[in-house]
Amino acid sequence: MKNLSKLKLGAYVLALFLAGAGSAAFLTYEMCRNMMFDQPTPEKIGANIRARLQSQLHLTPEQAQKIDPLIDKAMTEVRSNRRDFVLRLITNKSNLNAQILHELTPEQTAKFEQMESERLEILRKKFGAALDNP
Repeated sequence: MKNLSKLKLGAYVLALFLAGAGSAAFLTYEMCRNMMFDQPTPEKIGANIRARLQSQLHLTPEQAQKIDPLIDKAMTEVRSNRRDFVLRLITNKSNLNAQILHELTPEQTAKFEQMESERLEILRKKFGAALDNP
């Protein structure tokens, strides 16, 4: 009977360990996926700044009312900077593409244009909002 209870205890401990490890792996995966692929919007950044200031500094309503426009202005600049950065990247890549095309055969050119079309579609999905909202 003692061996059986020790065996059961060991199985429970192992099951608990595996459940914890599985949960940790899932949470780590979700956090990394969100951090790597989801770009925080200026609205989310501004909300995080507001929440952090309020929770850590315990702002008065008057202080929050004065600080909110400052955060809004900064997030407008972030949105503009992000848009400018994406546009510079696109311009740089377009210049590179023009130079590359001079070196390709007609068959390679067709394949290259297909590749670029697919890449641009991915960029539109990822950065579309940054390009649409000046």
